[in-house]
This record gives sequence, structure tokens and C-alpha cells, in this order.
Amino acid sequence: MFKVFFIVLTILICLIVDHKIINIDKMANAKITVEVKGNGAINGLYELEKYSILNDLLKQIDLKEDADLSSYNLQQPLKNNDVITIDVYQEPTKISINNATLEELCTLNGVKEKTAQKIIDYRIENGPFQSLEELMEVPGIGEAKFLAIKDKICL
Repeated sequence: MFKVFFIVLTILICLIVDHKIINIDKMANAKITVEVKGNGAINGLYELEKYSILNDLLKQIDLKEDADLSSYNLQQPLKNNDVITIDVYQEPTKISINNATLEELCTLNGVKEKTAQKIIDYRIENGPFQSLEELMEVPGIGEAKFLAIKDKICL
């Protein structure tokens, strides 16, 4: 009697439970699609193996010579439908010590509002700077501060 009950119960469970056969080979061969945008690479959709990383994608695409990858983690895992934007490297905009506003001068490393105002006052009293090194004549800007900002300024 117990045997019959067990068989009937098993049949009922099989009828009630929605079971699916999982094809492991199909899952192992799954692909993902990643979109590449930006002016640092050829835009388009790229198909990769599931569990690919950004470096795998970069091996497939045509990057422009000046593509900027500096902010990316090359080990970043990719997912289906990811969008990767690759732009070209652009030199940071330099601050003109002859034309910059107080706010613009304050964006320079180590230049606070007081020093920025001294730069503007120096320009008003002496006219435009003739060389970058002349900036060291402004009170509060010594050689160390000048060297720290030299690559970020222009005339």
C-alpha cells in the first residue's frame, strides 16, 4: 500500500511541478553583446563570450591612435547589453594667467582666493605677464608653487 501511495505521489508531483531540462552546453557557449560608442573607436555591436572582460573587447575593436583608456579598469567584467564609451584623449585646458578670472585661477592646485586676487592685482598694476616665470614675482607664489602649476597655465 505504501509503495502505491509513493508512486502516485511521485506522479502527482511530476505533473504539478514545471520542470525544464537545462542544456549545460548551451549555457556554456552563451554569448553577450556589447555596444561601443564614442569617437575613440569604431562604433558598433560586438559579440563576446559570456564572462568576458573589457580587455577581451579591446582586442576585437579598432581603436583610434588617440583613444583614451586611462579611466577604465581593463579587468572589468562585461554583461550583455553593456555600453562602453571610448573617447579620444584631450589635453586638459590650460588656464591663461593673463585672462583668467578669480574663479578660474582658484582651480589651480594650491592657489586660493587670496593668491588668485594677487595675480589679478599684479596684472592690473604691471600689465600682462610676459613669461610664465614672471608669475613668481607675485607675492605668495614661490618656485615650489610655480612648478606645481606650470604645466596647467599659459599666457
